[in-house]
Amino acid sequence: MPNKTIPTGKVTPSYQIDACGSSQSPSCGGLWDTSVSSVRIPAEYATGPEGNPTDPKIVESICFSRYLDEWFAQKHAADLGYWRSYGVEPRSMYFGSQNGAFRIYPARQSEECGTYDHRLRPWYVAGSSGPKNVVLILDTSGSMSNYNRIGLLKQVAQRIVSTLTVSDRILIVSFSGTAQPITTSDGYMFQATSENKEILATLIDDLKAEGSTNFYEAFDQAFDVVEKTAEKEITASCNTAI
Repeated sequence: MPNKTIPTGKVTPSYQIDACGSSQSPSCGGLWDTSVSSVRIPAEYATGPEGNPTDPKIVESICFSRYLDEWFAQKHAADLGYWRSYGVEPRSMYFGSQNGAFRIYPARQSEECGTYDHRLRPWYVAGSSGPKNVVLILDTSGSMSNYNRIGLLKQVAQRIVSTLTVSDRILIVSFSGTAQPITTSDGYMFQATSENKEILATLIDDLKAEGSTNFYEAFDQAFDVVEKTAEKEITASCNTAI
């Protein structure tokens, strides 16, 4: 960052990085740079010298998106008076590509390198896929206890649920010898609100691997709930994925 400053002359808690030390010293803690943006990529793509990417598509995305810096700076300057009239700094601006390149303005350090993947964030998923109905049919039969399959299933299911937004609907059907649809109290798909996502994450975490495998019933019940929710006209109108 060529022009590091402290936002509004004091440390902004969300920008403070303890590992960098005090923001009052020449370090990175609590500093940003409104003249440029900074780039982040997931660790698995940082395979080149000094943690740089080698994938040509990611390199290309980083290169062409650097021209956003001029617009970012102009927009920041134009909005500065408005936001400061409310006692806050202008909102951050982002660019995220489908290959994992992420650009954030104003430029600032991240707490940990390589841990952030914007493609898993609700704002990116919502923008790239639109409102959707998502049905997760989860095998919880006894064989899922082998090789930690049930643990992997829970991890993936919770990751999917975490990316959804209030524009989405979600249904989970777990099955072993019988199928157990997880629905609202009146038998409809859940709206993916923060509260409902927390409920579903807890229910997913409580799943256990036991019993036989009856996926026919699981699909039958999934379609029944989706159709019932659609008849009530409370599904998303764009996409449905099972």
